[in-house]
Amino acid sequence: MSVIDAAAAYLADDGLVGVADFFTSARHDNPNRQHSAIKRWFWRLVFERANMDLSHQRRSYLDYVFEPVYEYNGVGKNPYIPFFHAPYYQWVGRPRNVSCLTIERFPARASDDLECKRPPTFPPTFLYSLSWEDPREDDRVLEISSDDVVLTLTSGGCNALDLVLQGAKQVVAVDMNPAQSYLLELKRVATMRLPFEDVWQMFGDGVHPKFPQLLERELSPFLSGMGRLIRAVRFLAKVTRQEKWIDNIVNAPTLSKQADVWSATVGRWLRQAGIGARIFSFFFTNRLVLWFCAGVCKGQLNLIRKEDNIYSYIVRSLNYVATESHLRDSNYFYRCCLTGRFARHCCPRFLEEPCFNKLKVELASQECLLIRTGSFVSELKKRLYSKVILMDHVDWLEQHDIEELANALQKHVKVGGRIIWRSASRKPHYSQAFEKAGFKVIRIRSSETYMDRVSMYASFYVGIRQDS
Repeated sequence: MSVIDAAAAYLADDGLVGVADFFTSARHDNPNRQHSAIKRWFWRLVFERANMDLSHQRRSYLDYVFEPVYEYNGVGKNPYIPFFHAPYYQWVGRPRNVSCLTIERFPARASDDLECKRPPTFPPTFLYSLSWEDPREDDRVLEISSDDVVLTLTSGGCNALDLVLQGAKQVVAVDMNPAQSYLLELKRVATMRLPFEDVWQMFGDGVHPKFPQLLERELSPFLSGMGRLIRAVRFLAKVTRQEKWIDNIVNAPTLSKQADVWSATVGRWLRQAGIGARIFSFFFTNRLVLWFCAGVCKGQLNLIRKEDNIYSYIVRSLNYVATESHLRDSNYFYRCCLTGRFARHCCPRFLEEPCFNKLKVELASQECLLIRTGSFVSELKKRLYSKVILMDHVDWLEQHDIEELANALQKHVKVGGRIIWRSASRKPHYSQAFEKAGFKVIRIRSSETYMDRVSMYASFYVGIRQDS
């Protein structure tokens, strides 16, 4: 404790203090620090034999004396105890009650809760490298203002950054998968700390020759989730010698030319597939492939099968994409899927240079983006929101979870506030639960016509909170 007091006494008002050490958590600690009882007992015993005390009081005192700016909690190899990984932390703080210090160098906020065990059904990486909901359509329905506090699923993180660009007062991004939280954190850190060209190479081109040197520790390849789908598409293109076809459709000068290329090739084959369709469905639309490559859960698959067969659903979606949205100039979702990269004129807004420069300032100047790992409902219950973006989350839920969500929305969405969601069903049954919870439910679009550039869902809804 005396070392901490001495550091506080010697530290300048604009100074920073950093600590890296082993640790064990308290019995009841912050979620991103919490250890099990066995883990606490084991590591305290191990380090006591080396006359080292891992009591949590030191860390609590550190948080008391200094204002936390950044922290990372992890595990690392110990050369003296093979096969075991010792818990450690990295922590940066500053003097309390000092408002003049910019923390742009340390953009990871101590208020973020990124660390959490992933659900056992999730793969050990993220499922989505970009958000597969069209933010252009969301903008028109949400009408974001500077007073809005917005809750959204994290997904690939692109749309959370887009909400900051739209001027929301605060955006809270939450996801059950910690890998999605880390991906958004990587995008935020890169935006704040790196020049535009570096960020473009990382997230636009999908590769940076000096990526390991840009960050302090190795990170999982940031296209690993969507990367599986991209690699599969490129592999099929090589096997079937259709790489030229990809180039033709992605670079078609007009939407009409693009539709012609599609109709004369893949579109025609899909319509006339016959027995080939059944073979395709067996290998590429089973539960495992759809979950690990496309992030389609069991519940969502069941919703599709109640109204349609999965093959027809996919064909309809792809036909809309190919004939209604221009891959060269507008549809960055499928452009990335086919080529593995974005184009400067066709990309998420945070990768457009003017927006990037604006976002860099916004993220550095205020706590406008909070990143959470955990239950969506738990985060919903923590504060009042004016806008809530459910994405396709409700498709994943059981009935009792839907009722809990509807009750939480009723209590934690302001009167006049809006919720939006997409579904694999044209008329999802849970819309009634939102109506009972005091929302006026309106279907914006359905897959009976072209919906948006993603064209992956069967319906798009908005719910407006009514005065009870």
